Amino acid sequence: MFWQLPIIRVLHSGRSSVTIFFIMSGYVMTVKTPWSGSTPSNRIQRATGHPRGQRPFRSSCSIAGVLALGCWLVQLGDFDQALFCAGLLLAEIPCLVPLDESASHTTSTTLSPYRHWRNCFALAARHAWAIALFILALHLLSYPEIRGPATPGFRTISKLVPGFYKGDWERIQQFWISVGSVLFIVALIFSPPLHLPYPDSAALPPSSTTVETQRPLLQRPFTTRFAQYLGRISYSLYLAHGAVNHTAAGAADAALSRAWRDYCAQALCAALINTLVLVWASDLFWRAINARAVRAARWLWGRALAAGAE
Repeated sequence: MFWQLPIIRVLHSGRSSVTIFFIMSGYVMTVKTPWSGSTPSNRIQRATGHPRGQRPFRSSCSIAGVLALGCWLVQLGDFDQALFCAGLLLAEIPCLVPLDESASHTTSTTLSPYRHWRNCFALAARHAWAIALFILALHLLSYPEIRGPATPGFRTISKLVPGFYKGDWERIQQFWISVGSVLFIVALIFSPPLHLPYPDSAALPPSSTTVETQRPLLQRPFTTRFAQYLGRISYSLYLAHGAVNHTAAGAADAALSRAWRDYCAQALCAALINTLVLVWASDLFWRAINARAVRAARWLWGRALAAGAE
């Protein structure tokens, strides 16, 4: 079936989305960024490029401790807590590996054309491995829920799991989609901009098109206004989807079954109605509760920092 094919399955796989959500929960916990006065797209750039001095999670001993804890949790099968630890570690990558391309871009404008094209070749190589890693991550995130060890494309890797996961389809799937979610975030972090500026463009003022092309290629779909809106209501979507699925979807499916006997049309219309109701309910929850709770927590955090500094 088309919707169960590798990579296509990621578009509707709830488990894959949840594993990425767990990683991002740990990621944002260790990233301290100045949110005021910045656009959503700039926030992502700051979150992936801040120096170590602006991060509360910076000790090498802490990194080693979190790594050991994450490996232990993997052996125990506590994937959700292990993914949270993975998010803490992934947030340290920009501190350990230089990812800021602005300096190299500025330098490349003063280099000879030969040096510039050599840098472009190196950039193309970075694009190649980042995209390859991204595709591999999507493939792992597509691990089937049922009979995964017998599915072509997943038979060999199904044997390469810790002892706790062997013999259980669901645990094997959870292990590999967890690995895929980690690789997914790594590919986004290391994805370079689309291209370097030409040597004769150093004196030109930056334009909106130039700024857009200097964003990491694989991160660009997540910096659109629609993607940022979904990010703001993501926690509300997570909380509301169960209730909406059991109310709006069930009622819509029952009503449409009398009008359409064709299963595909029935399911498509029910899913459309369910999605619209879910987004509406999540938006209301975000505005009424979640956003206010975040502001209150931020205020309490600021007061605690001020009290600790005295």
